[in-house]
Amino acid sequence: MSVLFANNATSLLASTFGSGATTLTINGADASKFPTPTGGDWFPVTILDSGGNVEILRCTARSGANLTVTRAQEGTSAQNFSIGARVDCRLTAGALTAIIALIVSSVAPKLDSSAYNAPDVFAKVLSQDANDSGLNATTINGVNLAGLRDASQLTGTIDPARIPVIATQKQVISASATIAGLSAPEQADVTGPGVVVTTTDGKRWLYKGSGSKITEASYIELGDVTPEWAAIQNKMDATPAAAGLMPAADKTKLDRWGAGVVTISTASTLDASHAGKLIVLSGAVDFDLAITAATTLKNGWTCFLKATSSIVVTLDPNGVETIDGSTTLPLAKGQECWLECDGTNFYTIGLNRTVRLDPATFAGASSSAFALPPGFAVFQFTLLNIVTTVNDAELAARVSTDGGSTWVSGANTYDRADLSPNVAGSVHSSAGTLDRIPIWVRPEAGRPFNGNGHLFSARNAAARTVWRGASVGKRYTQNYATQEHGGERLVAEDNNAVQFFPTAGAMSGTILIHGIVP
Repeated sequence: MSVLFANNATSLLASTFGSGATTLTINGADASKFPTPTGGDWFPVTILDSGGNVEILRCTARSGANLTVTRAQEGTSAQNFSIGARVDCRLTAGALTAIIALIVSSVAPKLDSSAYNAPDVFAKVLSQDANDSGLNATTINGVNLAGLRDASQLTGTIDPARIPVIATQKQVISASATIAGLSAPEQADVTGPGVVVTTTDGKRWLYKGSGSKITEASYIELGDVTPEWAAIQNKMDATPAAAGLMPAADKTKLDRWGAGVVTISTASTLDASHAGKLIVLSGAVDFDLAITAATTLKNGWTCFLKATSSIVVTLDPNGVETIDGSTTLPLAKGQECWLECDGTNFYTIGLNRTVRLDPATFAGASSSAFALPPGFAVFQFTLLNIVTTVNDAELAARVSTDGGSTWVSGANTYDRADLSPNVAGSVHSSAGTLDRIPIWVRPEAGRPFNGNGHLFSARNAAARTVWRGASVGKRYTQNYATQEHGGERLVAEDNNAVQFFPTAGAMSGTILIHGIVP
């Protein structure tokens, strides 16, 4: 009766294996890797599942992919295993014990006990070099020593270098194709004997426990990659069906890290294929963007959204699912964010509520116009170094409902008010209706002034457009002063553009615009 072994004999359970079963079935493609016991021979079998459950068995017969086994060997207990659990022909302590027992029972009776004893012979076998000098370690008196078993009947010391290193659960997945190319962090993860390093050339290396971590001589080469997936952090849901292959169902999980840009311009649906990608939202008209159910996309699905057109795109989760606690989320031009799924709802990361829109720098211009995209409740303007060419030529503003094709400029179409010091140092105020909204009253030509202001409710058709701002600069024939100024359109309407202009001459400077989302 002999213990049998085979190199690289590993497979996966092809069917469930209950605690009371004595026949297990492996993948048919792997069957020929395993020994075929006859006449009392056997080989050790180890089963390991993703939960870390381990059982050692003895296989006494194999018919194709079906293995007849004796359960609960070497202190392990019979357990239930699911399809996909790993099945290996591994060297175990029990197998070593049986091998050494064979030496003792087969060799000792053939030796002259006055000259040799079993420990002497075994010590010589262990010290045998590759050139077969001294005692021939292949046979003694014609007895094959291929099956060494049970050290319990021997005394003395075994050279530690001859003891097999048992692989731990720890795995180091390297980005290098060679051991010599291990990065410093990867070397730091090789913490001791038994650590397995996988390189991108499809090989695994077992660290012996000493020596340079970037020298192949410090490792035992294990062959093709067949990692124990239960030991790998952030593993996929399923175990690979074969070395180096990934189940198709898990491929989309890796796609989330792939580069890619997708442009969506009409009503559509975000799904698993958009994971990890930049989604550019553009188009000519507003549209809704549905989102596949969070339970389908699963925890960890994410994408980056960027709105680029002067429209509103409304994100619409499935059913009662929410984004940041709301049933929908509108995105205006320039807004962007990460959209993250937790398997139940969705959340934004880095959503900007203030957006820098298109600024304008001009010289000798009679006016400067700005589009007011939808989706913003407030527009903020910053006036930098505005210079007019005519003394006392007021800087003013008008709005438009048709994108600037025409400007609201009829008499008494705006209400206005301003507050500023007069030449004597006292406060001056004025109010009334005009064909414009005053921004800076009575500027001195050639002297720059600066200011800022807010345009409220411009895109709300049910509300009046309101301006409120402040400026500072040199007034014509008066002091350097500040002004508070405001005004409103006298009817409620949707204004989608604003124009700044001097009432005479031209102007130069820069105007910045930001949109604010509630």
